Amino acid sequence: MKQRPLLVLVPVISVLIATLSIMASRKAVREPSGFALVQLFTSEGCSSCPAAEEALAKMAAAFPSHVYVLELHVDYWDRLGWKDAFSSAEYTGMQRDYAKSLNLRSIYTPQAVVNGQVELVGSEEGRLRAAIEAGLKQPAGNAIELHVAGDGKNVQVNYKVPDAGKEMLNIALVQSHAETQVGAGENSGHLLKHSNIVRAIKSQAVHAGSSGSVTLSLPRGLTEKDCKVIAWLQDTAVTGAASADISTAPSSPQHALGR
Repeated sequence: MKQRPLLVLVPVISVLIATLSIMASRKAVREPSGFALVQLFTSEGCSSCPAAEEALAKMAAAFPSHVYVLELHVDYWDRLGWKDAFSSAEYTGMQRDYAKSLNLRSIYTPQAVVNGQVELVGSEEGRLRAAIEAGLKQPAGNAIELHVAGDGKNVQVNYKVPDAGKEMLNIALVQSHAETQVGAGENSGHLLKHSNIVRAIKSQAVHAGSSGSVTLSLPRGLTEKDCKVIAWLQDTAVTGAASADISTAPSSPQHALGR
């Protein structure tokens, strides 16, 4: 029987290698260079808020890297039938600051702010996705280095911002998940599911090369495994963001890209 020359396989192998190379390069291109910090101003007393929180949870699942989601529970709904245990006047103040910087006439829930520059109704998934994707397409910029460790009561965050301008570094202790059975107000009778709830924030003025540490208290009943830390640099726009899990031993630095 006449055998075919082995040289016939060479072009086939070459084509296969070239195809795999193209696929690998396309995959690399898809990796985002930018980031999106999404802050949702919400309340358990607002009937429109659960849909927005669900939309943010979908976005967090759809964009597993370079997207940082925060639930900030405001306090102005507390007098209207239901006291939100996660609410804080500090977060209401942050929302009022955005109203000034974004030239808004009033504040409302559920309001989402992306990278400190784009605001929208948090349940509008199409606009939310578009704002996130726009942030991910931006070039990388200011990095944040974090070392985060807990001792069962407190969380110590050591940070370094090698490329920051004259900005504020905000460091938030974030509870990953929670459920609340609401007994009054607009959501009475509903079981609400939350994710990435901000439980505390500390801010530091920084510049290029700044380093330091802050200490945050773990809320009663929570452990390090229930929480994480999200940090972001901000002047008016957000210029960098990072997240880190909380270890119970000294940890290696975790980096994130910004812009």
